[in-house]
Amino acid sequence: IPAEDHYAPSAGLKKALLLSMDHEMFPYSKRRANGLDLDHTQPFAPGCRGQTRSGNLAPLSRRVHRAKTARTWRADQPRPSQLHWSSPLGYRYDVTPNGTRMLA
Repeated sequence: IPAEDHYAPSAGLKKALLLSMDHEMFPYSKRRANGLDLDHTQPFAPGCRGQTRSGNLAPLSRRVHRAKTARTWRADQPRPSQLHWSSPLGYRYDVTPNGTRMLA
């Protein structure tokens, strides 16, 4: 799926992402992705091309988005459909569509 230059993902990109990530991509979350925002893992910067893509978007609730934006929780996306989270206490998690795994 090609990267896009605008903030909001197109209907096609959104559909593809929700098919590949059917739940919220936060440690141990059971929330269904339908109805959640597709959040940019790395903040969107106007004027930079190709930021809206499968390797920089994940379905997150508003509460999780705010925790990430406030840097309480930190997220990295090494590849599409995988997020690495760091908690405020220093715990690290690998989150994929298959579930959550605690990292050493």
